[in-house]
Amino acid sequence: MKHSTRKNIFSFTRFIFLLFLAALLAGCMVNNGVLPETDIPSRQESDATLPSETAAPETTEAPTEAPTTTEAPTTTEEPTEPEPVRITIAAVGDMLMHPDVSGLAFQPDGSVNYDFIFDPVLDEIKAADIAVVNNEVPFGGNEYGLRNYPAFNVFTELGDAEAKAGFDIILNATNHVRDMGTKGIERTMEFWQKYPEIMTVGVHLTEADYNRLHIYEVQGVRIAIFNYVYGVNAGVDPAKPYLIDLMTAPYEEKIKAELERAEREADFTIVFPHWGEEYRLTQTPGQANWARSFTEWGADLIIGTHPHCLEPVKRITSPNGNTSLCYYSLGNYISMQDETVSMLGGLAKVTLIVEDGKVRIEAHELQPFVSHYEHTITWCYVVRLENYTRELAAKHAIKVHNLPGDGARKGSRMNDQYPYTLDTLYGIWNQIVSSSDW
Repeated sequence: MKHSTRKNIFSFTRFIFLLFLAALLAGCMVNNGVLPETDIPSRQESDATLPSETAAPETTEAPTEAPTTTEAPTTTEEPTEPEPVRITIAAVGDMLMHPDVSGLAFQPDGSVNYDFIFDPVLDEIKAADIAVVNNEVPFGGNEYGLRNYPAFNVFTELGDAEAKAGFDIILNATNHVRDMGTKGIERTMEFWQKYPEIMTVGVHLTEADYNRLHIYEVQGVRIAIFNYVYGVNAGVDPAKPYLIDLMTAPYEEKIKAELERAEREADFTIVFPHWGEEYRLTQTPGQANWARSFTEWGADLIIGTHPHCLEPVKRITSPNGNTSLCYYSLGNYISMQDETVSMLGGLAKVTLIVEDGKVRIEAHELQPFVSHYEHTITWCYVVRLENYTRELAAKHAIKVHNLPGDGARKGSRMNDQYPYTLDTLYGIWNQIVSSSDW
């Protein structure tokens, strides 16, 4: 190609380029130098059509399969075994209400309140399915005032405090139950009508009540309750032989029939006998014989009162192979007696378990308490043995005055063997524990 020809072609090409550039600049000026918005894809559009800025680089590896949404096949689990039914029982011994025990009950406004007596056991009583207390003395009528040995009477406010504390069963068959006569028994039972949810046993207003089974039901478990006494200080009322449940020879067949009936109609049977020899730290042969008989006739648990001191806890096996657990004596819960051995009482705590349709005792224990009163002898309260101190023991009225007793009790003669000290109290407790079946 000639040089002139190449020159013409270059000139023409430059002309076309300049013309295109001029047109482009003219178009930008129309929008003041800003590209139309329709030329910029939105964030939503770019995300949908462009690779993410943080996308991983492409690889030649096989793609991972997406997780499936198909649910795994369900498996049938074995049903969980239900928790077995458990029933707790808490019982305290004699409420031996000497008048001076009531000292702290008198309030500044003139009212009477015995709530303080149960403070040390309140948690156990309220937590128990069945809480039991032995009322040693009758509610013969507040108008007769407080009466002392040998014929006791206590204010009905004690019953109000027992109800408030959470007791479910009141034992009444004691040797002092008729201290205020037949009328005293009747007035006691009439008072308890104020609390229909509370079961009273051992004495009766009618012959029909005397002949029926007293069954306390808890969580569907039927528990038969019996309360017998060896005798009555003031004698029985021949006109009303149904008043008191007695455990003397003439009543042996009746007791046997009642317990055997309970075997058929109840799931568990508890006998609360008022028996034994006062101030004796071991059971008598008579108690042992009755315990075997109760067990043979169907008793599963026996909790005794009356000796005014602790006695051992034993497992009983009767000739027919029946077995029971026997607390021979819980002693006093509270009293102002003057024997060291009588100052130590206990709370029985028993756990029942229901398995395979049968009720048995799973666990049991005994918690010790001290009745403390000082030289002023106008008040008395209960202290757990574990919280009792040498300082308190040194102030106890027995220690200060070496109280001689009132003639009917052994008084200071027993205290020669058991002087009132903290060590003596622990010595008595250890004797009970070492002679018991746990």
